[in-house]
Amino acid sequence: MLACNSGLRPGEQAVLEFSDVDLVHGFIHVQAKPDLGFHIKNYQDRYIPLALEARAAVEAMLAHRKPCNVYLSDGDPVDGDFIFHRPDGSPWGDIADSMDRLFADTGLNVKGTRRRDRITLHSLRHTFASWLAIAGVSLRRIQELLGHKSIVTTERYSHLGGNGMRPYYADLAKAVANGFVTTLVTTQVSALSADRPQIIEKTGGGGATRTLDLGIMRPSL
Repeated sequence: MLACNSGLRPGEQAVLEFSDVDLVHGFIHVQAKPDLGFHIKNYQDRYIPLALEARAAVEAMLAHRKPCNVYLSDGDPVDGDFIFHRPDGSPWGDIADSMDRLFADTGLNVKGTRRRDRITLHSLRHTFASWLAIAGVSLRRIQELLGHKSIVTTERYSHLGGNGMRPYYADLAKAVANGFVTTLVTTQVSALSADRPQIIEKTGGGGATRTLDLGIMRPSL
């Protein structure tokens, strides 16, 4: 539910902490975490308003909250409070692989499904953007929410306007498109140590095709 209602990239979800979510003011702060070797694609922080279902997902995870110490490659500990975590509280680094197995187990990706037609965790990011486009949210606003560097990337959703509109799409659009100013911040990375691993989100391009029964968008690579 969080991915479908926030547009977070898989890597952003993997390092998302409760401190990144402001339940009082209602937003998610997507930011680089150099100590964990994580840097956002395009190196731009962004703020995503919390839609109702996204808030519910975070609040549900509060019951499983387990702060921990994460040990870096140099042996130094860093405090962590990850929303998606392993039993010991450490970040669930292979969250995308785990979701791949879940989709396969539920029969959404039958054996032999072509890569371009598979539903993945990243498909839920496409779903978020597609729902907003269908609801009439401007491409510029969708670009801001997804953190695309170029509007050209966002234009893959331009053909979806008004196609297959559902009531919830309008509710989601209202929650994330109005009354909130998105601030983009360029992250400084020059001081990072060369021996520390850096994770930068990389995704394929292309359009999207709809899984009609679920409303999930399958990316066409």
